[in-house]
Amino acid sequence: MLLGYRKPDGKGDDSSLRTPCSSPENAPEFLYHGSPVKLDRLEPQPARGVGSEHDMLTAVYATDVRNMAIAFSMAGVHDAQGHLSWRLEMEGDQPHIVYEAGRPRNGEVGFVYLLSPEGFVQVAPHQWVSYRPVTPLSCEAIRVDDYLGWAQCSRSCK
Repeated sequence: MLLGYRKPDGKGDDSSLRTPCSSPENAPEFLYHGSPVKLDRLEPQPARGVGSEHDMLTAVYATDVRNMAIAFSMAGVHDAQGHLSWRLEMEGDQPHIVYEAGRPRNGEVGFVYLLSPEGFVQVAPHQWVSYRPVTPLSCEAIRVDDYLGWAQCSRSCK
């Protein structure tokens, strides 16, 4: 299942990240991936998250919560100093995006991809990864402006 995975420190691999957190019988019917970029195929990429090891894998990330994927499709715009930092908090299925630096992509479009769960392993609640490229089943364009109510800036959004 793993293709060339290395721990973030570059030393070996961690077999605990290979084991699904739930059995295949409990896998969702579909998974979702959100991106500000339209793609025909999702390639494993190094994650830019902070926190535990499952937030820093080189993989295709997906979720079983569509609203979470929508939040990732919104991404953000760098501030005048070239910084972009945001965090996602979930209250049930309701996302709350807090921009520490940068701002939402007002007036832009994001994309939510519908994925088969085949080849994905669950690494955290609502978080699934595939270490192989994934071809989406479908793609839905999302107007960022329709979801700006989910976003707030910890400082001025400029």
